[in-house]
Order: sequence, then C-alpha cells, then structure tokens
Amino acid sequence: MAATNLSHEIAFMRNRNQSGSHLHHVGYYVESPDQLVRGATILMEAGYEIEWGPGSHGTSGAIFLYAFEPSGHRVEVWTGGFLLFAPDWEPIRWSPESGSVALEMWGSPMPDSYLTYGTPLTPGHVSQPAA
Repeated sequence: MAATNLSHEIAFMRNRNQSGSHLHHVGYYVESPDQLVRGATILMEAGYEIEWGPGSHGTSGAIFLYAFEPSGHRVEVWTGGFLLFAPDWEPIRWSPESGSVALEMWGSPMPDSYLTYGTPLTPGHVSQPAA
C-alpha cells in the first residue's frame, strides 16, 4: 500500500502459517544503492537484525534490505524500482508462477521468516521473530 507515488510504503500479508493478516513490513525509500548500503550500516549500529539482503526484487526492480527493528517489526530499506504517477494506475497482481525470481533476482536465499513472520494486527501486540 502507498500514500504517495512510491510502489509501496507498507505491506500486509497472509503468511504461510495461515494465522490471519499481519503487518509484513514498513518500507523506507532511499535515493540510491550507496544510501541503502549506508542504511544497512546505520541499522546494524542501532541494533537492528538484518533478515535478508541486499537483493533485487524481480517484480519491481527495486534493490532491497529487510531488517527487524528492536521491537520485532520488519522494515525494508529500498531503492530503484518504479514510481507511480498515473492517476488511474491499477495494482499489479503477481501469481505464484512468477517464482523465486519475482522476489529475488540475484539468487540470495529467502529466509523462512520472510513468509512466516509478520506482526499480528492486534492492538498493543509486539512480538519477536523466531531466530
């Protein structure tokens, strides 16, 4: 979901555990790949656990990095990809047939937590991802 011309700023999911809808991540856009690398260093120094990346999403062309902030929420720092300016733009639905290239073009393995962990949409609930 997005409130601006970015492809997304927040993502929700129904995970493989089929335990209802969850917040998957909040996305933060940076201007360039070197800012993403700098962001990775800042996140590590601030105590964030890097979950996955850097990598490249095949569906959007974005370069990504996923991390867990200290209270357990997943954040994505990303750059590149596409911006949306058409007022009548419709969301693209990607099918499972898109395969792993849709999620990661460069070949880094997706951690299990990416498809199984999300923050439950329950007021006041904060949990930690399984290590």
